[in-house]
Amino acid sequence: MRWRRKCAMSSANQEQEKQHQANEGFITPVESRAAPKSGLPLDSPTEALPPGFVLPYPPASSTKIASTGGGMRRSRLLIAATSIVLGALVISGTYFAFRAPPGASSTLSNCTTPNTPCQVTFAYLVAYTGGKYSDLYALTSNASHERFDNPLILNHHYKDSEDYITNRTKSILDGAEIYSISDTFDNAIQTSDTTASVPARIVMQSARVGAIVQDISIPLVKENGNWLVDWSPGLIFSKLDDPAGDPNYTRKVLLTVQSERRGTIYDKQGDALAEDETVYQIGIIRGQITNEANLLTTLSAGLDLTADQIKSKYVNQPADAFVPIRTITPMLYQKISSSISSLPGVQIRQMVGRVYPYGKATATITGYVALITADQLAADTSHYYDQSDVVGDAGIESWGEQYLRPTKGGTLDIVNVNADGTDGQPVYSIASQPGAPGQDIHTTISLTEQLATDKSLAVYTAAHPGSAVALDPTTGDVQAMDSSPIYDPNDFSLGFTSNELARFNALDHPYLNRTIQGAYPIGSVFKLVTLSAALGSGVKPTDIFTCHGSYQVPGESAVRIDDAPQGHGSLTVPEALAPSCDVIFWQVAVLLNGKDPNILPNAAKAFGYGSKTGIIGLPGGDEDPGFVPSPASVQQQGQPWTAGNAADLGIGQGDFQATPLQVAAVSAALGNGGKRMQPILVSSVTSASGSTTVQFQPKQVGTLPLSADNLTIVQTAMVATTDTPAGTSYDRFHSFPILVAGKTGTAESGQPLPHALFTSYAPASPLSGHPVAPQIATAVIVEHSGPGDTFAAPVTLAMLHTFFSIP
Repeated sequence: MRWRRKCAMSSANQEQEKQHQANEGFITPVESRAAPKSGLPLDSPTEALPPGFVLPYPPASSTKIASTGGGMRRSRLLIAATSIVLGALVISGTYFAFRAPPGASSTLSNCTTPNTPCQVTFAYLVAYTGGKYSDLYALTSNASHERFDNPLILNHHYKDSEDYITNRTKSILDGAEIYSISDTFDNAIQTSDTTASVPARIVMQSARVGAIVQDISIPLVKENGNWLVDWSPGLIFSKLDDPAGDPNYTRKVLLTVQSERRGTIYDKQGDALAEDETVYQIGIIRGQITNEANLLTTLSAGLDLTADQIKSKYVNQPADAFVPIRTITPMLYQKISSSISSLPGVQIRQMVGRVYPYGKATATITGYVALITADQLAADTSHYYDQSDVVGDAGIESWGEQYLRPTKGGTLDIVNVNADGTDGQPVYSIASQPGAPGQDIHTTISLTEQLATDKSLAVYTAAHPGSAVALDPTTGDVQAMDSSPIYDPNDFSLGFTSNELARFNALDHPYLNRTIQGAYPIGSVFKLVTLSAALGSGVKPTDIFTCHGSYQVPGESAVRIDDAPQGHGSLTVPEALAPSCDVIFWQVAVLLNGKDPNILPNAAKAFGYGSKTGIIGLPGGDEDPGFVPSPASVQQQGQPWTAGNAADLGIGQGDFQATPLQVAAVSAALGNGGKRMQPILVSSVTSASGSTTVQFQPKQVGTLPLSADNLTIVQTAMVATTDTPAGTSYDRFHSFPILVAGKTGTAESGQPLPHALFTSYAPASPLSGHPVAPQIATAVIVEHSGPGDTFAAPVTLAMLHTFFSIP
């Protein structure tokens, strides 16, 4: 077996990668989800603009703010692009005439001329939009420095005017979550020898409130022969300049965040598999404890923590402090609430967190969410995320991130500050944007079938990793998908206990979805391809081959031994499938290789092996395409393609590898008249109101290279595997009331014990009578375990019992 390097990291590396988020989880207190304010007056320009002046929109340039350290939420790039317009402004094909007011003159000099109002404004806006606030300060007037050196304005928060101008500018933009600023300005209007102004439109983009348009007039003064900007906070948001109402600039800009829920993931019956739900934070107030021994014993039993671990959290905390111990799911809370809720010293707080009601049993499908990493944040070109956000990291949570994440909302207000320093009432509303819940994703999964598959697989994977998948042959819908071992996604969203983390780190690649990321030799399951290729290449279904229990491949010195060393006797190739005779399939593979060494590799590729299935609902980058060896691939390694390579491929060994999903898709196609359907895990996406926004329809992606007659022969041979005494899985399936077409596989694994495989579809058409449409196709693998009929077939049988509601 092989898998992608990302998924094959050691447990130690896995722990390091997730440690920063695993211990704490990420939950939102219910009370912190404030609704946005409304009904406030919108902001307006600081100064009236000249009569007849019309600002262009949209802006001509866009600049992303550059980080200057400190509390910036994300790294930002500087793009120095400021639109300069002289005489007349032409933007987006529109002509904007400028007319100076009476008593004013229009400065038409080139903006590259040093020490002109135009050039200084240009430099100021480059510094402002680029986040270079020290450069901005150097372009501000001495008059503004004197004004903002006023102790009443500094108010012990800033040491001087430079600190005030640079850091207040930065803190206001950071607090408003501004990620880019664009600007357009017109000709400077010089009203005297020492005063001028420049009309400008500033458009800011906020992650929370969208576009903020500020139409302002930038004042300039000439001091000691130099033109400088007469700065005030109104150049950031114009209503911050209010000499009558707020002469000392005590008001602040406040962003009130509106949080909305992440979308829900449902099974096909509407049962939630992942949802934002109320969770419970169990905490202790030390001073209220009356019976510490009883408290520790009870909490230890319910919270998967030792008494010492619990006590260490609160023992040195203030007596009246609430000390969080663990945040738990509503499922666990329901089990233990009666025993802990009345304990003196225990306090329970409700929060909102991401909950996976079925935990590990559906983790292969849902994946999990995690706090966004620095690398993910740096790669975010949408400017949606900040450091507190979660992002889907696997499964549907990752694939559907664009749908599931909510629309961010909030209001940006100018508010008074109370005497005690707390936020007062809003004075002006700068901007607002309503939030909206994320969209919901509906899967093709049957929860009943999924839970039964997980339960059955767990019996055989307690000591051996494995996976199972079930498809609807006619549509490609994924009915169940399970991989073991795997994480509990609740641990990532709510936080690991130290005991849980230790158990997690001991698992064998728990991040790996083995149904699409595990690539294995599939052993005798591949004989379905070999049989099909033989029938299509001149081997008649009545041609007899003889198995004496061993076979020497031409060119090899060693003799190959069949699993039945006494031999299977004389059989046709279709008859050899049921007992899974290696000797006859070696002979057939060598025969085909003699005709054309590409017959078997090409047939495998036509069955879908060696290529990703393109499953809808899981990240495409996660799926392993498997590998089909061929003369070309072997020669690329500097080796000759031999009859031995062909013989290995004929029984699914050698370098051949496939995923369980590919195997299930082949059985589905064999049962579906040769039509290969694209696997679909997600059927639709709906808005919060329930309307469908995206629909995924069944899609045929290929056709098996089999004539109708040859397809019937292969189907009949698969039925013989389960329904005739010679079949390798007859003992498992002969009493099952539904006719099953199947094939066992026992694949060499490179370890003492082989991989066990079984694939099937059901119901299969009877040998006589009317054909029936199959309803389910399966593939099961149990790694390093033993024969396919012993370890994999029983899992399949349990899946079919549940699917067909057979006790």
